[in-house]
Amino acid sequence: APYNIRDEFPLQPDINMLYNDIRDNTCITASGTEPDLDGCIAEAINQFDNVADSDGLGTATNTDDSQDEPIALKQRDKKIVIINNQYLPETEQDELCNKYETKLRTGLDGINPQRSDQIAGGINGINVVMINLRASAPLNYASCLTDFDDERVFSSPAVNFSPDLENIVIACREEICSAPTPAPTTDPTNDPTSDPTQNP
Repeated sequence: APYNIRDEFPLQPDINMLYNDIRDNTCITASGTEPDLDGCIAEAINQFDNVADSDGLGTATNTDDSQDEPIALKQRDKKIVIINNQYLPETEQDELCNKYETKLRTGLDGINPQRSDQIAGGINGINVVMINLRASAPLNYASCLTDFDDERVFSSPAVNFSPDLENIVIACREEICSAPTPAPTTDPTNDPTSDPTQNP
């Protein structure tokens, strides 16, 4: 879709199409009675890494230049907004944490990426904003996905827009549109020596 393609700016009809698609989605990605949150996060990461090249690792053609010279792409902020009204059991939440926590925090693949794994130009982490609906929402639901940041979690006991959701719309918008929280480096300091100073 045009809203995912690198450096193509969507027109208003494209935005309307995206809005209607989200609004009318009947959770067809759900597996049985549980939401397929794993599949949704994986697809979002695929969009960042492969479809939109959100880290600016590739190049694009400057069509305004008669020479059609390649130009470097710029990094984009990466955010995933997760809206829940069904919830996974705690064991499956833990599985999601083990699978995605490092990728979301650092943007890097692997279980324990190191500073040496980072490439020139850097890779951004992915900020997750979570909106939990219904009174059945578990406390601290999959909080590892938001890096345990309560300011990126919004809750409402009801799904009706008025008046229930009106109270969180502005706060959600501000968080979604704000600059992402900087991710810590994967290996920020050298390991201390076992005997850092000479003996007196």
